Amino acid sequence: MRPLATRPRSLLLRLLLIVLCAVTPVLGVVLWTGFQLQRIAHEQEIDKAVRALTSIENQQRLVFHSSRQLLVSLSLWPSIFERNTERLNALLADQLAVHETYATILMADRNGLSFASAHPGTTGFSVADRDYFQRAMETGRFSVGSLVSSRTTGSPVVPFALPVFDDAGAIDSIIIASHLIDDYNALFSGGFVPPGWTAEIIDRNGVYLFRYPLYAATPLGISVQPSLLALIRSSPRVRGMWTDPEGREEYIVSAAISADPTSDHTDLYLMVRTPAETVFRPGRGIVWNLLILAVLSLVFAGIVTTVLGRRTIIRRLNLLVAASDAIACGDLSVRSGVAHDRGEIGAVAAAFDAMAEALQAREDAHDIAEQTISAALTEKEVLLQEVHHRVKNNFQIVSSLLRMQSEGFDDKVVRAKFRDAENRIRSMALIHESLYQSESTADIDFQKYLVTVVQSIHSSNVDSSSEIEIDVHSDPVHLSLDRAVPLALIVNELVSNSCKHAFVSGDTPFEEPGRIVVRLTRCDRNALELLVADNGRVNGRTSNRVGLGTQLVQALTEQLQGSIEYSHEDGTRCRCRFPA
Repeated sequence: MRPLATRPRSLLLRLLLIVLCAVTPVLGVVLWTGFQLQRIAHEQEIDKAVRALTSIENQQRLVFHSSRQLLVSLSLWPSIFERNTERLNALLADQLAVHETYATILMADRNGLSFASAHPGTTGFSVADRDYFQRAMETGRFSVGSLVSSRTTGSPVVPFALPVFDDAGAIDSIIIASHLIDDYNALFSGGFVPPGWTAEIIDRNGVYLFRYPLYAATPLGISVQPSLLALIRSSPRVRGMWTDPEGREEYIVSAAISADPTSDHTDLYLMVRTPAETVFRPGRGIVWNLLILAVLSLVFAGIVTTVLGRRTIIRRLNLLVAASDAIACGDLSVRSGVAHDRGEIGAVAAAFDAMAEALQAREDAHDIAEQTISAALTEKEVLLQEVHHRVKNNFQIVSSLLRMQSEGFDDKVVRAKFRDAENRIRSMALIHESLYQSESTADIDFQKYLVTVVQSIHSSNVDSSSEIEIDVHSDPVHLSLDRAVPLALIVNELVSNSCKHAFVSGDTPFEEPGRIVVRLTRCDRNALELLVADNGRVNGRTSNRVGLGTQLVQALTEQLQGSIEYSHEDGTRCRCRFPA
């Protein structure tokens, strides 16, 4: 059944006005409530991110504090100033066994050369090039380094450094504790990162120290996008939208923290972010749910409106719609079934039934005319096939007469002339036989015809014991009768010429077997090329005397509006080009 919009406009407008008047206040209240709830849902999602960031910040400050306390406690050992390497190595190994969140603990002199390590045998290397060492030497304070690969264990770590001062107040050495990045997995897996959000720790140089969860697209140790780094550096605490270089929007909540509470220098950036869709999806879901309820209310109001309307009008309109659909599907015998009373719908039904009757009468007349035309076309096809069949039979009769006539002559030259004429007639007869056997009488499948006619010419002109090989190939080509006949005669003349003159007994033996090649190819969309070539002798075929066959080939080529050229290298080759 067609939608209501196809029914009379006056009825449709009245129904729509009733429905709109009934549900407009409800829709307004629902939409207003939905947008309010959407705003609240957005704020709740952002609050989750803020709480997660606060938890990460507290955990990171706890890491700073515990690392600082560890290094401070180590700096009080007297063995540091005594440079008792063996005792220091043992003490550091004991501390590392207790504090499993560190990859290594080591000590370096003021020149950066390590002299004690929790991993004995790994001292003697320099850390003077490390940023945490240089900063500790410059500031004389507890410092945090960037993400590095531990020279002792090879693990990714964040190093912490604390200078140790001698009695004169000068820096004597630096104590370094390398915190394992893998420890953040246990820290972040506590469930305080909201689903769909990503928590990240970034060093002061803008390099990822950790990301939860970790994505292959942003491995640790790579730099943050410059625009994102500029955003989180713009303020100690950032809360807002960011668009990545690919145009994707994300919501960002970040904080900058320092390892030294007394310093304004930023050591790490903590960030929680998610695609903007994650923030807006819950609120949009609320709005969509309310819209669905509003649509259901609209459907209910439509049902009530339909019940309040005149059911007899709708039922009669449905009958008209069903009848029109049946007519559209081709059933012209259907009628509306609505009484032709004085009402507007009755008048429409009367006009509709009258139109259906007129269409049915016209369709019946059209079917009769179509049957007549179809019968005439079938008869025409049969007649055309019969004509081609009779023409083929007549050609065969003429061919048989020529053969019988030639038998009355003893002169081989005369008999050869008769055979040439017979071959030409047979080539034309095969054309009409192809048309007779073809489903279409408009054109000829010359690909199939070419193989048949060449084999016929070969058997007529070459003894069966001959070893001459025939190679025939054609692209799919369909030609009309007026173009197929000249081309067939050209093929007959050229192939016959090769059969009769290229391989003559008594000549010097050929190094390879005799071969005749016939090709019909489509050069391009508008041109065809016929190639007839053999590897036989050339003597006697390059003279200036032009025979009847050559004249016939030239005349037929001109009839096809084509061109022909001969070459005599390793045999004779003839190319005939003509429009398709």
